[in-house]
Amino acid sequence: MADDLALEIVVSPDKMSASLVGPLPETAPEEVAAKVQEAASVRGLVQVVAAEALADLLRNAAQQGLRTVELGLAQGTDPVPPTEARLEWAGDFFSKEYLVDEATGATDYRSFKSNPSVVEGQLLLTVVPPEEGKDGCDVFGKRVAPPKAHRVRVRAGRNVQVDEAGLVFRAASSGRVRYVGDSLSVDEVYVVTGNVGLETGHIDHPGALEIKGNVEAGSRVKCMGHARVFGYVEAADIDVGGDLEVASGITGIGSNLVRVAGSVKTKFIIDSKVEAGQDVWIEREIVHAQVFAKHCVYAREGRLVGGRIHATDGMEVKDAGSEALVTTVLSAGETDEEVAQRLEKEGRLARLRQDSDRICQVLQPVVSRVAQLSEDKRQMVRKLVETEQALMQEIASLEEELSALAARPRPRILVRGILHPETVLRIGPALLRLKETVSGPLVARRIGDRIQVDST
Repeated sequence: MADDLALEIVVSPDKMSASLVGPLPETAPEEVAAKVQEAASVRGLVQVVAAEALADLLRNAAQQGLRTVELGLAQGTDPVPPTEARLEWAGDFFSKEYLVDEATGATDYRSFKSNPSVVEGQLLLTVVPPEEGKDGCDVFGKRVAPPKAHRVRVRAGRNVQVDEAGLVFRAASSGRVRYVGDSLSVDEVYVVTGNVGLETGHIDHPGALEIKGNVEAGSRVKCMGHARVFGYVEAADIDVGGDLEVASGITGIGSNLVRVAGSVKTKFIIDSKVEAGQDVWIEREIVHAQVFAKHCVYAREGRLVGGRIHATDGMEVKDAGSEALVTTVLSAGETDEEVAQRLEKEGRLARLRQDSDRICQVLQPVVSRVAQLSEDKRQMVRKLVETEQALMQEIASLEEELSALAARPRPRILVRGILHPETVLRIGPALLRLKETVSGPLVARRIGDRIQVDST
């Protein structure tokens, strides 16, 4: 700025705005505006307020008797954010909400609102692709890129057809819909009319499974799709690729494992080890069990007593612990293993970016004169380009995975009834052992390195 003007052009840290700041000069507004325009041009600012408009702003400030001013001088253009990809399901195939009788308000704990059964040719899913955002620019006219649109990957699994564009998915046969990870399948249903035990032998089926009776002790049951047991599961090893629904309950002797890729729904879990890739829904109780849910545990009318119950995204229960002071651990948030996996991904992403930068530095001087290179050197350039493209694909995949992890809800533990003494709450590394009875409804959250319990 000219020596006779004490005004200063201040650019914001993000370079999206610039202001004129300082004492109001006594010089004619038109002259000041002209000098400011000249100074802004020297600084390389674009989209600067017109000289006439700036002169009016200075004149108005003088009329108001202001001694100092802070006037908007230039404003960048914000980028237009993208429209994210989304999934449009043709029906309610996966809801875990129970049916409620509209007349009485009673909840039917044996029935979900969803219907996963489909017929051949039925539309299952349409993937709506994302729309990329639009560039903005800062006050220096430089490009400001919008956030990258997140894409949705869905693979057509068993008995599912997809159109050439990879966007419309239909059932290739009748069965039950399964969507685990990024794979959509329709499973053929195998029905066992009685119990699974010595008479039937172990079960290993590539589709969905219905067991009209019980799964007896010592049995092994494995299926790729959903499984429904109309009775109970007793001290058996279960491996299910979809959801597991057990009408009565799951009991064990501590050494058996129930592993489910989807969600688990049952009345009770006693002395068992259960791992679910999604949610666990309990009608009555979990007693002396080890339960792990990748998403949530719901026991809204039930109690948790003894053992350890972990849900990465949090849980909602009625009561926890007992008057007999049985140690009961309720934990949420990332496990140590999940933290290690995330850190490994972050480190791998950093290394990939460094490798990509090195390749770009090598390619940048030669890409404009590839035609002048020998055939051997052109071949080397082509290999470097292919390597860079592969790196960028892997980088994009890791960025999506880490972005999805960052977008997960903050874990919490919601208790509607009572927390008994010797109940241990753990959220991430923070831990709280209760020494007295606490009545709900209440919610436990992690605040820094401690757990805070508040009434709701």
